[in-house]
Amino acid sequence: MTKTGKPVNCAEIEITMEFLFVYGTLLEPKNPVGEYLRSNAEFYADGYFMGKLYDFGDYPGAVESNNPEDKVYGSVFILKNEESVLRTLDEYEETGDQFAKPNEFIRTKTEIITGKNEKLLCWVYLYNRSTENLSPIKTWRNSG
Repeated sequence: MTKTGKPVNCAEIEITMEFLFVYGTLLEPKNPVGEYLRSNAEFYADGYFMGKLYDFGDYPGAVESNNPEDKVYGSVFILKNEESVLRTLDEYEETGDQFAKPNEFIRTKTEIITGKNEKLLCWVYLYNRSTENLSPIKTWRNSG
């Protein structure tokens, strides 16, 4: 019921959840920004997207791929406060107008396949520079 006493048609209520896929340092248990993410988001499922992963020393970077054998594995989170969380993560990933162009990472939506066999459109931070002379890796060391 609405506050005026009219019945609510539940079929007309659109519930939108914003999902974020992470694959690198944000999954590390001792990462303070990862801790912030976990306190402002709910783990949903493990998953992957079609992409290639690269090791940049202190952190990984991923790019999309059209090859179904190229997979980047990580975790999907449901964001509790999308605007605030994404603003904090944009700072962490140094993406946006206040950072040198081209940004090393960009935030975009990508199709994620979850362990629940769902396809979700999730925010993900992708590497935004050339990978021409780089060799892809299979997994990132989430040692913390």
